Amino acid sequence: GGGVAGVWYPWRGGGVAGVWYPWRGGGVTGVGCPWRGGGVAGVWYPWRGGGVAGVGYPWRGGGVAGVWYPWRGGGVTGIGYPWRGGGVAGVWYPWRGGGVAGVGYPWRGGGVAGVWYPWRGGGVTGIG
Repeated sequence: GGGVAGVWYPWRGGGVAGVWYPWRGGGVTGVGCPWRGGGVAGVWYPWRGGGVAGVGYPWRGGGVAGVWYPWRGGGVTGIGYPWRGGGVAGVWYPWRGGGVAGVGYPWRGGGVAGVWYPWRGGGVTGIG
């Protein structure tokens, strides 16, 4: 919500009139940018669910049958990967809401009481 008054920021909906911005759904006329749903007709884009025929890409739900992929919830048997909800029992993982007792991590909603954190909506008064 901040920025210099009276200045357009293209990624916030402004930009030069009549100019396409690829990250807003445009791209080369008649093609679009593949990561936004466009692309050259008849071409597979791996990040859209394709991959090697009969296998697919493991990070999209495919992969070699019977193989565990850690980023899909596996990991060491009985533990899993902490960033997916597993981890060693009774251990705090900071990125799961912990942090220093009674404070927490400011970017997860904690922080020192009475202190403003700019990335939580504060900033210099009258600017944001």
